[in-house]
Amino acid sequence: MVDTPALRTAFFGGSLNPSASAISTFGPAGTATNVNRDIVVTALMTKGKNTGLQWDQQQGPGQPLGVDDILSGEIYSLIDKLVSGPTGSATNGTATVMKATCGAVLGSGTTLIQ
Repeated sequence: MVDTPALRTAFFGGSLNPSASAISTFGPAGTATNVNRDIVVTALMTKGKNTGLQWDQQQGPGQPLGVDDILSGEIYSLIDKLVSGPTGSATNGTATVMKATCGAVLGSGTTLIQ
């Protein structure tokens, strides 16, 4: 999806440049507020996690309060880890971060268990 411009734009919007370094797009590790980080996290939380499962709300049975906060916090932490390593300065680092965060959310229990 990230490598196909139309799909990438439909999911994340058109403001992210996948060929840019991750640091130039997401800022250095520890960046608390960055609009591009928010774009990725928001898209994943609304389009990747909240996909119409029976119990996809925070207060649904089997899902503790605050699960959205925990999951989004982990995505932000993953972005920090990626930009602090070789991905941060690599060409196409933004695409790598987008793919890694997609994999983390889509492979998580919130999308696999109903």
